[in-house]
Amino acid sequence: MRYLVLAGLMFALGLLVVSLDAPERTYIPVVRLRTSDGYFITAVQARTHDPRQCDKANDRFLAPIRRGCPTCVVESVDCGDHLHGFEQALASDAPVPLYTVAAHGIRLALVGPPGGAKASCEAIAVQMMLGGVPAASCVFPRSDPGPADKALSPRPN
Repeated sequence: MRYLVLAGLMFALGLLVVSLDAPERTYIPVVRLRTSDGYFITAVQARTHDPRQCDKANDRFLAPIRRGCPTCVVESVDCGDHLHGFEQALASDAPVPLYTVAAHGIRLALVGPPGGAKASCEAIAVQMMLGGVPAASCVFPRSDPGPADKALSPRPN
């Protein structure tokens, strides 16, 4: 019996050590959708440490879209812990060569027909503010050439 109690204490101590040593995982709410007029919109929201909060953030984002845009198609909803490409740039507020909408806790990127991208970006920002977002703005495409881009650019003669 004494060994059983000792084994139980050792097991509990092991669980405590493992739980203290484990890094805290973050979840990033990401929604990708397509509009009927040819735009693909990617929304990256603020990180959270709770997967349920991540799901709720995606649901809060999608609710007004489902009401206001019945022809929009949700391509994917994600709560991953890593981002890549322009999604990572959106999350870190880095420059992207796309029209984006910036608001507290969220950035949206628009990919689609270039003729109306600016107007769509501005309309989305206005719609977000009408929906209760305190401040949202359309950010024009911007880029900071990195070392790889500079290496590929032609050299002056």
